[in-house]
Amino acid sequence: MYKMIVIDDEDIERECLASLIPWNEYGMEVVDTVWNGIEGLEKIRALKPDVVITDIKMPVMSGIQLIEKAKAEFPHTIFVVLSGYGEYEFTSQAMELGVRYYLLKPCKEEEIARVARKVREELDESRAVEEKKQKEQARMRRLKPRAQAQLFSNMLENKENGSVYYQVFLEENQERYPSIFLLIMKFPDSPDYLEQFALTNILGEFIGESRILLATAMEREEVYLIDGRVRKDVESVADKVKREYKKLFSIQLDFTASETGGIQEVASLYRRIKGEEKTNPDIKPFLEADTRERLLFEIRLFLLRLKLEEKSLKEQKDRAASLLTGLSKSEPDREALDKIQDQGGLFQYLLEMVCQIRQMESPADKDTRRVNQVLEEFYRNIGDQDLNLQRISKEVLFMNEDYLGRLFYKQMKKRYSAYTVENRIEMARKLLEQIPDARISQVAEETGYPADGQYFSRIFKKVTGMTPSEYKERQKGANM
Repeated sequence: MYKMIVIDDEDIERECLASLIPWNEYGMEVVDTVWNGIEGLEKIRALKPDVVITDIKMPVMSGIQLIEKAKAEFPHTIFVVLSGYGEYEFTSQAMELGVRYYLLKPCKEEEIARVARKVREELDESRAVEEKKQKEQARMRRLKPRAQAQLFSNMLENKENGSVYYQVFLEENQERYPSIFLLIMKFPDSPDYLEQFALTNILGEFIGESRILLATAMEREEVYLIDGRVRKDVESVADKVKREYKKLFSIQLDFTASETGGIQEVASLYRRIKGEEKTNPDIKPFLEADTRERLLFEIRLFLLRLKLEEKSLKEQKDRAASLLTGLSKSEPDREALDKIQDQGGLFQYLLEMVCQIRQMESPADKDTRRVNQVLEEFYRNIGDQDLNLQRISKEVLFMNEDYLGRLFYKQMKKRYSAYTVENRIEMARKLLEQIPDARISQVAEETGYPADGQYFSRIFKKVTGMTPSEYKERQKGANM
């Protein structure tokens, strides 16, 4: 039997609904009746009913308020709304909260029966799905670790999207692990079971067993799905694993790690990491960039790296040509490259060419195009300390600053000021990683902070948890 509560401030309506309808014929049992919304919410919390029939207009707490509060705590509870003529505004509010069943007062028995049958069908279907899911979860637990290894192997090869196992795994882990990455440990020859088992144990000791979601063997490799929150430490951890493993088995391992992504991106991350082993390091980030925004970041990082390495404009053009050749498998237009007079022109040329190669077309939506213009202006002039949204709105887009700010927030889910701080520091962090000899004052200036470094250091520590100097020392230690 499914549990049901009836909530109505009119005694006759409430009691008639509760006692005159043969609810047991529809697989339901009225476990309580309540006359107001506040008491109704308390009963819902105490009894956890499957179905709640509630009047829409009640004193103290309306049916709408009750549904909103109860849905936040019990999203699977089905609500049936009682409404009278003329209460369409309340009914539309209930629809916005996901309510699908309504009874118009005075209630006719045949209409109640029709709604009861539909609610019963939905409850039966939900229960069947839940029971199937629980059976699969129990089966997965019994078959561990072999079933999980097979699941992961199928995920890497993009064969699991429709399976129940995969859906269960997503539901159990997607919120717990908002980002993941792949770590591939490579053997010189095919390992036996003991060698694979030992490797997983050693990795678990250094990185934490709870951080390893799944593991599977792929040819001469052991592949791990790992919590993305430890991605920054993976190089140093993998080096420790290699040293410890060599002591035990006299086997020299190699490793590679993907960038972070969502659990649903496992197959894509695996394809990229396997393909990138055959490409040069300049090309790798441009293959990973799956949005125009990320492409802008990588182009600016690429050019800033060349600048901090003190490459001449000609050398920068040559590296850009090599990059484009690797991406398109054909020679770029050298005449167009030769006409470029500065790094700003090279930035624009790379943006146009890489978007063309990657088939990233300009969005048709006008608002999205405007936000893209803001992003382009930011990355084109990331070293300009005075660049702000006011200037962009006035000098580039010729529109109202407040409107542009709201537009940016709607598209990017953060304010322009927060976005620029986050991405300036991310750019600086990448530069410190990739150019160990770069002066901190240089990095600060090139990412839009005063060259004295004090303000930059304070912001860097606030975002990353360490000063730029500490970060550089940590990178040196990880690479030793």
